[in-house]
Amino acid sequence: MKYTSTRGTGQTCSGAEAIRSGIAGDGGLFVPVDLPNMDGWMLKGPLNYANLATEVLGRLLHDYTAQELLQC
Repeated sequence: MKYTSTRGTGQTCSGAEAIRSGIAGDGGLFVPVDLPNMDGWMLKGPLNYANLATEVLGRLLHDYTAQELLQC
């Protein structure tokens, strides 16, 4: 998934790069270029907080494995 600045400069970066940078070079915030589909993930049944966060973040941060996200 690619991220871009809220200031609209058009440059994109990965989720890992956005996290490392913290803020875009133009001073804007990073947002996903396209929002992922969040349908269907609740069909897995009730999730505790850690597993719910892993499901959501896994759809936004493709640079990290589920195991890495669970350890955060």
